[in-house]
Amino acid sequence: GDFSNECALRIRKMNNVWRLWRRLWVSSASFQFRLTIFKCMIVSTLLSGAIAYALKNKHYKKIQTALAKKARAFYRGKACTTNDDGTRTTMNNVTVLAALGLAPVKVELSILRLRWYAQIATEPSNHVMFISAMFGNFYNLPADVSPNHPHMQQYINDIKLCSNVE
Repeated sequence: GDFSNECALRIRKMNNVWRLWRRLWVSSASFQFRLTIFKCMIVSTLLSGAIAYALKNKHYKKIQTALAKKARAFYRGKACTTNDDGTRTTMNNVTVLAALGLAPVKVELSILRLRWYAQIATEPSNHVMFISAMFGNFYNLPADVSPNHPHMQQYINDIKLCSNVE
């Protein structure tokens, strides 16, 4: 199915969780403690369930933008510096996420999805219905699956992307 509605829902849910924890973000709690809560509550809420969809670039962009906004708010102004001449320099979103120990959303989801596929691959006979639904007839997989099937394309793209990540 299309991820557009789910994408909007995930962003709303993430914003709700952000508001529930709003006192923590501005508290004097240690950076590491706040970062742990950020990753566990904000990032996991946003990415929850996304691994089950074949996402389009527009979905990655929306999720990346929503996460970057919260990451900048979490970072509380440290993503910008004022130069000696008074001009401001801002870190790009990928740099902000990296400073928090997060990869770009596309990479994060690819890693999660490949871990998920690996779990399924350990016991494929227990997942025949799932594999058939995602990729086509399990027993004749190479012959029956079109490389244009959206989930097969997602799988191929995930492997390519992760093979280039350092």
